[in-house]
Amino acid sequence: MVDNFEIPKTFINSEFARSEYNIRGEFLGWHIVHKSTLKRELKSDLDEKNLKLSPHGIMNDRLMVERLEQNWRLENWK
Repeated sequence: MVDNFEIPKTFINSEFARSEYNIRGEFLGWHIVHKSTLKRELKSDLDEKNLKLSPHGIMNDRLMVERLEQNWRLENWK
């Protein structure tokens, strides 16, 4: 199903997103990604502003279903 809805006037689209930075299964921090330039900054800890950033990248249907089943929420993604 497809539908349209009006985006609230208070919505602000951030220029940044975040992604986990893992090497060989070891969590090393977070990449804060500038969406336009794709420049990344590595941070070991996230401040309150960065905790509100959306994931960087695209979720496929299987990942969406998995996260819905796990009751995944952006505010709990730490």
